[in-house]
Amino acid sequence: MGARSRGPGGPVVEVGSRVRFEGRTWTVAALHGGQVRLIAENGEMAALLLSLLFADEGFGVAAAPAARRVPPLGLLKSLPAPVRERALAWERHVREVETGCPGGSAAAGPPRGAYDPDARTPTSAVTVRRMR
Repeated sequence: MGARSRGPGGPVVEVGSRVRFEGRTWTVAALHGGQVRLIAENGEMAALLLSLLFADEGFGVAAAPAARRVPPLGLLKSLPAPVRERALAWERHVREVETGCPGGSAAAGPPRGAYDPDARTPTSAVTVRRMR
């Protein structure tokens, strides 16, 4: 979700990155407050401090997340106006929930208190995933 952390020597670890840890390859599922949540290829999950991840002898960034695709605007245009408006409203809301910043961009201003991901979660993760 927008969170990033720089490892030793500069590799950037962000949600979606594939990293090497304890001799295995994991996908970064979440970053929050100095912690990382990892998912292995077999579905095993691990939660640990970023400092422990970075300290692992075999640590490395195996792959960055895929580049974000251009939104399929043509598909949105084909929807009825009320459906399109609801989808766009949810998109703005989900991006703010993910980043804490209005419109999902730090350029739009600092996180509003109700959306600051370090302070609270305004809706369930399941709802955010579903609406995303």
